[in-house]
Amino acid sequence: MYSLIANSKSILREDGAVIPPDPKNTDYQNYQDWVKAGNVATQPAVSLVTNVFATNTTLEQAQDSQVATLNASCQASIYAGFQSSASGTSYTYPMQQTDQLNLGRALNVANMLANAPLWVAGTDHKIGDSVTAVGQVFTCVKPGISGLTAPAWNVFAGVSTTDGTCQWKIWTTMIWCMDSTGKWLYMSHTLPEVKQVGMDAHHFISTLQLQNAGLQAQVRAATTVAEVQAITWPSA
Repeated sequence: MYSLIANSKSILREDGAVIPPDPKNTDYQNYQDWVKAGNVATQPAVSLVTNVFATNTTLEQAQDSQVATLNASCQASIYAGFQSSASGTSYTYPMQQTDQLNLGRALNVANMLANAPLWVAGTDHKIGDSVTAVGQVFTCVKPGISGLTAPAWNVFAGVSTTDGTCQWKIWTTMIWCMDSTGKWLYMSHTLPEVKQVGMDAHHFISTLQLQNAGLQAQVRAATTVAEVQAITWPSA
């Protein structure tokens, strides 16, 4: 069984799992198949957790329940993803747990490569060597000796730059994102683009967490159950 969540596009499964509206998410695909089979989700869930207060509910119980609701709402908002124009065009980047881990790994590699040495003329290079030039990082794909003057660096993904007797390709890594039409793309990102996506992700998550902390502070400061119930996650 599934329930709709008030002020959210995510779905609540009967076991308490929050399912973001992501076409790649297997649980969301199962939900869509469930709906196509003629089922109807409960309309609407008051919150992400049971939030029906009995008349004898204490203030502390109400606060604990509402804090749990806010935490779940914050998580659902994070999972919904964020927008970044790191590549020059605005794309939506997913932020489910696996996506966060994948972006973290890409950032770790990008941060290590950020220390790649500057290109130097007449240097012997082997495959896998990295150098910095024109604000980008390039990886050696053909061993040899760099030229006496800097080459015309090709910054297009997958295209080689000949440099003396060696060749380079701009460093990129693949990241999932969605365009404005809702189409998912597995796009290559250069080192500066990866770092910008990472900064945008950090700002996105930090903003939501700060909002959550502020609302929880209001919940803890409330003096009646009615006041607690009135403090909810903003609509998307």
